[in-house]
Amino acid sequence: MNDYKIILKSEKVNKYNTIGWLFILFNIAATTSIALTKKETGTTGFVYVFLPALAALFLYYRQIKIGSKKKNYDFTFLLLAIPWISLQLFWVGAVVILMGILHGIAIRRLVIFANTDKIIYPSFPRRSIEWNELSNIILKDDLLTIDFKNNTIIQQLIDKTEHPVNEKEFNDFCSKQLQASASNV
Repeated sequence: MNDYKIILKSEKVNKYNTIGWLFILFNIAATTSIALTKKETGTTGFVYVFLPALAALFLYYRQIKIGSKKKNYDFTFLLLAIPWISLQLFWVGAVVILMGILHGIAIRRLVIFANTDKIIYPSFPRRSIEWNELSNIILKDDLLTIDFKNNTIIQQLIDKTEHPVNEKEFNDFCSKQLQASASNV
């Protein structure tokens, strides 16, 4: 096998999703307050209050009904920006959209790709690691260790439930790649 796909455990996703929900609820409360202060009714009140609230409730229902592991609030964050933009508070709308983008980055699936050419590490932005930059890489007991020649080390737990990797095969593959890169230098 020449290509390996290793999924890293992301232990903070539930915290980020909680923060996302709190941000959504805060925005719904703020837009409701503005709608009540301005005594907005009809279409404008619907845009301010009910559209973001309905989107959040729909997302919540869908994720409970489907049981989705990945919670994606991108659409809700875009809907939350609409009332702020319609009020010509563009900077608040931009902050809401920025929070949606940052939330999406924080909860993304972390996948390492290893092939004969390089290793792609899921930092932001993705980092391409050449084999000649490494002194060692090993997978043992669900812990991936990447040891660089410049004395930097990365250790991450992997998630074997989604995409299992044979430790011995992976370690043999990495050993061959490291030897090949050492002989090419």
